[in-house]
Amino acid sequence: RYREVVQQMLDNELAYHCYMSTEELDALREAQRAAGEKPRYNGFWRPEPGKVLPEPPAGVQPVVRFKNPIGGSVVWDDAVKGRIEISNDELDDLVIARPDGTPTYNFCVVVDDLDMKITHVIRGDDHVNNTPRQINIIRALGGEVPVYAHLPTVLNEQGEKMSKRHGALPVTGYRDEGYLPEAVLNYLARLGWAHGDAEIFSREQFVEWFDLEHLGKSPAQYNPEKLAWLNNHYIKVGDNTRLADLTRPFIEALGGKVEGANLVDVIALVKDRA
Repeated sequence: RYREVVQQMLDNELAYHCYMSTEELDALREAQRAAGEKPRYNGFWRPEPGKVLPEPPAGVQPVVRFKNPIGGSVVWDDAVKGRIEISNDELDDLVIARPDGTPTYNFCVVVDDLDMKITHVIRGDDHVNNTPRQINIIRALGGEVPVYAHLPTVLNEQGEKMSKRHGALPVTGYRDEGYLPEAVLNYLARLGWAHGDAEIFSREQFVEWFDLEHLGKSPAQYNPEKLAWLNNHYIKVGDNTRLADLTRPFIEALGGKVEGANLVDVIALVKDRA
């Protein structure tokens, strides 16, 4: 599908083949940095009226670049951040396909969004800089630009961006540490979003209540004590038989043996202290 759209863009002169080598591009960027300029592709292979291009070098597989608009700005009303405007002069001609034909990320997400008729793109604010490029490609393909909502970064206890390098757990890690799915979902839903003073709500309530207007603009900070408090609540109100089934693998992993219905009775006795 991606190759089909790339060819469509080439046929419609929305994209072009670029034969600039990696070494040439690196040298260009180095010269631009030395001159105090922003490093960027200079459009050498971009076809323009009256421009004479050199013969393509023999044996070189080109990349395919999107013909980004010249002049003007990309403007969108972000559902979280408000109005954002980026000058097209800040954007160079994006590579949409590598020499072997492999499509690039910013191109793939546009094709996927158009094919799936995506109406809202909700993602982290580290993708803000990708948005103007994607909007330009969407418009070139005649598509409708979706609503973009860029969420603030979630910070760890030290105020740093959460990542695996800084000890952040995957979702399965919370399961392995004994957190219930409903507690994790409830906690994640409240990171950067609120519905009045409601702290505890079901998945169904979250689906009913959620709206973009109440997303916060400031980074949310991970609070393990709050997550533990929510987990304690859901354990207290949870079904004892289900809790016993969830607890059994932990006991067995420690070498314990669980037989009969006694575990359900034990859960009923101790779950308020979990």
